[in-house]
Amino acid sequence: MSRSFTSRVASWLVPRFMANLRLRTRFIALLIAAVVVFGSVNFLFIDSVAGRVLAAEVENRARATARLLAAEAAGPILQQDTVALRRILAAAVESDGGLGYALVLSSDGEVVVSTFSGGAPRGLAAAHRPPAGDESTILVLDRGTEFSDVAVPVLDGRIGTLRVGARLDRVRSALLSLRLALLGMVVAFLVAGILGAHLMAHLIASPVETLAAAALRFDPARPPEPVAFDVPARGEIADLARSFEAMAARLHQLHEDRQAFQDRIVRAERLATVGALASGIAHEVNNPLAGLRNCLQAISREPEDVEQTRSYARMMIEASHSIERTVRSLIDVAARSRPAPSTFDVCALTERVELLVRHRFVAAGVRLEIECAARLGPVRTDEGLLQQILVNLLLNAADASPRGEAVKLQVRVEAGQALLEVIDRGTGIAPEVRERIFDPFVTTKAERGGTGLGLAMVKTLVQDLDGTVTFESAPGRGTRFLVALPAAEARERSG
Repeated sequence: MSRSFTSRVASWLVPRFMANLRLRTRFIALLIAAVVVFGSVNFLFIDSVAGRVLAAEVENRARATARLLAAEAAGPILQQDTVALRRILAAAVESDGGLGYALVLSSDGEVVVSTFSGGAPRGLAAAHRPPAGDESTILVLDRGTEFSDVAVPVLDGRIGTLRVGARLDRVRSALLSLRLALLGMVVAFLVAGILGAHLMAHLIASPVETLAAAALRFDPARPPEPVAFDVPARGEIADLARSFEAMAARLHQLHEDRQAFQDRIVRAERLATVGALASGIAHEVNNPLAGLRNCLQAISREPEDVEQTRSYARMMIEASHSIERTVRSLIDVAARSRPAPSTFDVCALTERVELLVRHRFVAAGVRLEIECAARLGPVRTDEGLLQQILVNLLLNAADASPRGEAVKLQVRVEAGQALLEVIDRGTGIAPEVRERIFDPFVTTKAERGGTGLGLAMVKTLVQDLDGTVTFESAPGRGTRFLVALPAAEARERSG
């Protein structure tokens, strides 16, 4: 028998509403249903089959008794010895508790002798008059009692007919006794079955519930723990537990591999970003260095001019701070760190980001327009990671924009979230790529050396900051990326 056929039979036998019940309840419900069906079938059997069998047995015994009495009563009937005839009938009724009465009818249907002390009731005597020479049986009701009335001819009916009435109330009593015995058996089966179902449910459902709880607790980020059962698990349940533990171990390993892969992606894209910014960074460093060199040359020419030296010293300190800020921004882009939240002014961050990407935008002939809300509150997140996110989105926007266009960076706070939008008017993202745009190695600028890691890194970093990143794009009309991060106030309330 195939598994699919077995499944179809099981689904047909088990009502749909029971599929939603717990396994423990289902066991008990199925057992009660089985016992009820078993009892109902047996009650129907007793009422239909056993009742007919017992009634037929009573009739057969009554017919056999009537035949014996007919043979024995032939002599007294011929001799018209009613005393002997009455004695024969009375002895038969007294010796057989199943007989209620006996009577002899003459050939013309008159009652000759009966076991009734006051004479046979007229209705009873007239109720059963079979054709002469024939045996027959009918059911009669006398004073509330049902009888199987059997008529047997005496000497082929030439001298009369002998009738006996077999009591059917004993059949009813026997059937009632059978029903009560069956009811007791059903109740015993029901009690024993419920106890057995509880035990079976505990042995089967308890390990299943333990497995379900272990599945709910499972976190692929943590090493899986062995499943601890309250009762010993054997057979298929033990196999299922081993399979679950193996699956949990594989999922944990896959999570670890995925995390390591994401780290490698972020590291590779970060290095690629540093390379893309290198020329602009060199320009931002060379200008202050040239100023430093000019100041030193001026000081060396007139070292005795103290006031000039002080003025140049202030300029040199400012130039060194500019170089320091530029190098620190580059290090923030290149370094991999776990989120270290701090509260800062995101508008000031956009100025540093603009410094990093300025040379790239100039080379692409694209303008960068930054709109920072005037009443923007502080944002609490990792400043370095947010800088990396903005740098990557802006570099992508610059690459996608035609010369002469502008890329907008808009920052605002709405509903407890800091919203950062990068909007370009480039060619847009092709529909066949949109579903996979955040997947590693998916790029729309392969011909320009794109690695396909930038947006994958952006998504990873945004998730590290408990934020979301979404986009809207239309072919020929550009793309809008939206990064949503919890604002400082929202984080403090949730904390």
